[in-house]
Amino acid sequence: MFEGRGYATAMARELVLLAARAGAATVIAETLPEANPSTRVLQKVGFHRAGEGIDHEVGRTWRWSMTLRTRVMGVVNVTPDSLSDGGLFIDAEAAIAHGKALAAAGAELLDIGGESTRPGAAEVSEAEELQRVLPVIRGLSGGAAGLSIDTTKPGVARAALEAGATLVNDVTGLRESDALARVAAQFGARLCVMHMQGNPRTMQRDPRYDDVVGEVLASLRVSVERAVAAGVPRASIIVDPGIGFGKTFDHNLTLLKHLGRFRDLECEVMIGVSRKAFLGALTGGKAPRERDVATVAAVGVISAMGSADLVRVHAVGEARDAVAVGDALRTAR
Repeated sequence: MFEGRGYATAMARELVLLAARAGAATVIAETLPEANPSTRVLQKVGFHRAGEGIDHEVGRTWRWSMTLRTRVMGVVNVTPDSLSDGGLFIDAEAAIAHGKALAAAGAELLDIGGESTRPGAAEVSEAEELQRVLPVIRGLSGGAAGLSIDTTKPGVARAALEAGATLVNDVTGLRESDALARVAAQFGARLCVMHMQGNPRTMQRDPRYDDVVGEVLASLRVSVERAVAAGVPRASIIVDPGIGFGKTFDHNLTLLKHLGRFRDLECEVMIGVSRKAFLGALTGGKAPRERDVATVAAVGVISAMGSADLVRVHAVGEARDAVAVGDALRTAR
């Protein structure tokens, strides 16, 4: 269909616009690996490589993807000590009501966590984490938004998937074990692997990199390959560079500026900037719950760049508006 001429690019743009008007979140295309004119046209209109496939008639193909609608994940912290909302939703009924409100505001996914990962946060037992998250997952299961379990414990992940979650969000990026990947594979669940230097108790003491983008990219590549080896399809893996997790102010800005490089991993990309400390520093030292305007600005820019598929936020309605503007600008003629 695409022959590398001007009209082919125009036709591709028209197809993208039609898909956007129909409300599609993503457009997928396939080409033969040697189809250079086709791939140039796809890249010109904003597609990126998203893996390989096998067509029984033509053999190996390249899979291409373009994000038309940046999806919003809402945060439901069932913890007493999270950075900006710790203790607000420790009661299961309050957390369920909050999750339903976030879904009504436009969250397509809800990330439910029972152990804080803020700098310096203490560990909690598996029993305590289960007691916090399972009633909330059961109360939100079957609702308007899909459910993610934010955990580092395979036992918690397993119980959450049994209760209705469909995504495991691992902030350790499988660094020490592939156990979470094996649980996700067993349930046919999606898996998000995040980069973190150190752990929540040590990560912000003195984070250092020679090349922060290259090193985080290389680490996530290892995480993705470990997940694939454990049985999770590459198409079911999400990568997250871990803004604020073992990174300085400058590291965070550099990662965001070069976020598009993480498309090289041929996985969906998620980014979590919501209420992070670097936004407080940029806005004169504002407290976490006063950083939603800065968060909205960041996710609007990210969506206009087309460098992420998912944004993880606390204030869903405001972020939904921001990405709607960014997506429209990016896909306009």
